[in-house]
Amino acid sequence: MHVGVVLDAMTSGNLEPLDAQCLRPHYAETLWRWADALELHLAEARRALGANAERIIRAYRLYLAGSAMGFEHGWTSLFQVLASRPDGVVEPPEQASSRLRATQSGYPFNRTYMCELNRS
Repeated sequence: MHVGVVLDAMTSGNLEPLDAQCLRPHYAETLWRWADALELHLAEARRALGANAERIIRAYRLYLAGSAMGFEHGWTSLFQVLASRPDGVVEPPEQASSRLRATQSGYPFNRTYMCELNRS
């Protein structure tokens, strides 16, 4: 499903989209790290999975590698969308340092915190 369809559905449902982020570039790396972690802990995985361990591990390897390649090549995408119900309150400019001015949302969207996240 395209992210535009999701945003349209949200607004039709009286939700206000506050942020949308494409996680595709990051998710491929995450999947490869999960694959590496599995390989590092194969003995533990085999013990935990019991009699069907090899079949499950083979399927999981295929899932992780196939999904990671899908994200790397742009065949698959993943979006994170933050939304809130508008409360009709528009903040005065003097409060803009602690919350995103004029979001009309009860969600405490903190600019300073988000800027720090973007720098890390």
